[in-house]
Amino acid sequence: MGRNRAEVQRRRGFTLIELLVVISIIAVLMGLLLPAIQKVREAAAQMQCKNNLKQIGIAMTAYAGDKSIPYNGADTVNSADWCWAFQLLPQIEQVGLYEGYAVTANQSQQVKTYLCPARGRSGFTNTVPAAGVTPADGPYSQINGPLTDYAINTVSFGNISNGTTAIAKTRVSLATISTLRGTSNTIYVMEKLLDISDYRNQIDGGGTYDENIFSGGRTGTGRDGTVLSKDTQTNPPVHQLGWGSPFGNGVPTLFCDGHVVSVSYPYNGTAVFLSHLTYTDKTPGSLD
Repeated sequence: MGRNRAEVQRRRGFTLIELLVVISIIAVLMGLLLPAIQKVREAAAQMQCKNNLKQIGIAMTAYAGDKSIPYNGADTVNSADWCWAFQLLPQIEQVGLYEGYAVTANQSQQVKTYLCPARGRSGFTNTVPAAGVTPADGPYSQINGPLTDYAINTVSFGNISNGTTAIAKTRVSLATISTLRGTSNTIYVMEKLLDISDYRNQIDGGGTYDENIFSGGRTGTGRDGTVLSKDTQTNPPVHQLGWGSPFGNGVPTLFCDGHVVSVSYPYNGTAVFLSHLTYTDKTPGSLD
């Protein structure tokens, strides 16, 4: 009998205190692991975002050759006038979308190269026209299409046609930029600032300033401000003016020579940031 009583005592389960201690230890470990996992996910998303910009840089170089680079385009019904992101579609293996933009099925396609993975956007508009927009406002009000998380620097590469008109021929070449500020010091495309409430936006234009790439001369594809900010929910909105990202260390940025870095937020509104947006500005300075 004594031996059976001893065996029963040895087989008893955990006490309540012991269970609470184990649960507390697990909670502490989870608290330590979750931020680390989040950082790894953010780093992976940022790496993919920068890779997207590198692909855009390669496409821009292939498009330009010894000719002018694509600008933000002009707001007409002629696709030859449309923005840089539309013009580069063949160079990122999207010839079908480039040639078939008028096909309704193509207007609900996303272009992954143009989307930041950390934002998780649908990647295309499905509501045209936007509230308060009429067909007289331009082609962006008449056709759905892919969205882009990246915008061209319109301080230097503004709302000029990418076609063959006389004004289109005023666009600069990489060779010209090299003789001025230099391709390694001139910003071409950056991730654009978005209100986080617009991550799920599929309305083209209007108050979201997020027109799709089947357009030209719009703030959805080009920005000219010096605002640098992490994505937030703003009221009143400032996202139509500037550059931003979901990342804590800065805004992924493509320079005209093809290299990609993150420009940190403390450069917000500074003269040195503006000089890197201006290809004719030879003022020395660095964004490192």
